[in-house]
Amino acid sequence: MTTRKPSGAKTSAYRPFTPTRRPGGKPAGKPLYRVLVHRRHERAWHQLADRIGLDQAQRFYDHVSASPATVPAGVRVTKLKGSAGRAKESGFSSRLHWRVPGSPARIDYEYCDEYRGGRQGDPHRVVRVVAINYSSH
Repeated sequence: MTTRKPSGAKTSAYRPFTPTRRPGGKPAGKPLYRVLVHRRHERAWHQLADRIGLDQAQRFYDHVSASPATVPAGVRVTKLKGSAGRAKESGFSSRLHWRVPGSPARIDYEYCDEYRGGRQGDPHRVVRVVAINYSSH
């Protein structure tokens, strides 16, 4: 027997991205961008410091939470090409591919300066981590 919701009942919207915290603790200043991780990659996010080192994990978080559009010195950030690089939602940047220095790990992300998601719909800056891969291509 299955149960049905009453016809006027609210259903919660599917939210694949969840807010995340900086590996190793709070940053020195307040982040400009809210960092969200796709639920599919939450486990990989929680392993980030163990897999690539706390310094690299914090460097990535500090970069995307402050200025995801710039490329920090000593790091390879490339824009993905073709359909893999296209923004999946209006207002978001193309997908960017962060190569972790000294590791085969890669993190793909996209950002938006005027995101209106969330309960209140107020505009805020977000970065969405859409893929984390710890092995080489």
